[in-house]
Amino acid sequence: MHQLSDTAGIVLRTLDGSDWGAVRRHLLRLATRERQERFGHLAGDDSLRDYCDHLERSDAVLVGAYADGEIRGLAELVLLDGQPAAAAELAVSVHRSYQSRGIGTAIIARALTLARERGIHLVSMKCRWGNRRMRRLAKALGARVSVRDGEVDGVLRLQWPTAP
Repeated sequence: MHQLSDTAGIVLRTLDGSDWGAVRRHLLRLATRERQERFGHLAGDDSLRDYCDHLERSDAVLVGAYADGEIRGLAELVLLDGQPAAAAELAVSVHRSYQSRGIGTAIIARALTLARERGIHLVSMKCRWGNRRMRRLAKALGARVSVRDGEVDGVLRLQWPTAP
């Protein structure tokens, strides 16, 4: 289990249809640098609204970290198009003022548990080279990390629990 620190009032949970407004608000509240880290480029408000509309229509699995009634951290697990059903991409965003509390690690751990439950065996995590936090998380999870043209691709093969 991943420990959260300084977590007064933070609740982690799998998100459902009632959370779409909060997901949209979370992504729109991301600061410029957070948007660049999450999307690999500066995504404007209109692009984020379009992304949220697409995400809502997808089979994505979302895990949120709520504080003060709003999502402060979000993990998105999206099946990869053109890939076997057992492959997905994981994306994470945590508001700057909530970073360094273990929220990213905790929502990723929850998302990976949900991935295993859905039969997903391979998870891809992408980020720009400058996103040190995401690079560290990928390595800590045991992802095979490669770098090309300033883009980092972490591939994690999920292990299935074995019987004692």
